[in-house]
Amino acid sequence: MPDAVHLRSSHLIIDRDLSGRLFAGSATVYVSYKAEQNAILVSAHSNTWFPKLHESKECLLKDKDTNGTKSVTVREFIIDHDLEDTDRRLPVEVHYDQRFLKVSV
Repeated sequence: MPDAVHLRSSHLIIDRDLSGRLFAGSATVYVSYKAEQNAILVSAHSNTWFPKLHESKECLLKDKDTNGTKSVTVREFIIDHDLEDTDRRLPVEVHYDQRFLKVSV
């Protein structure tokens, strides 16, 4: 899924297929920035282990459109860590078994 995640206006845009498999039924997700990996981790809210392992924030998982595309704001992480905010496709590692994304920024 090379085009599964985009950065657009400081939001991660997650395509329908990917969001459906990882975040079905979730209204919120956990988000964490890992400086040593230059990556943002996004986990399903049902992953109770995630906030125990990673310093994370609970963020709304918004409907981007009626097709199932989702968005989550990462503006706070961009500002706090002086990350590039240009709109673009982002490389992503998908961990289906643990229900989280590792998005390279």
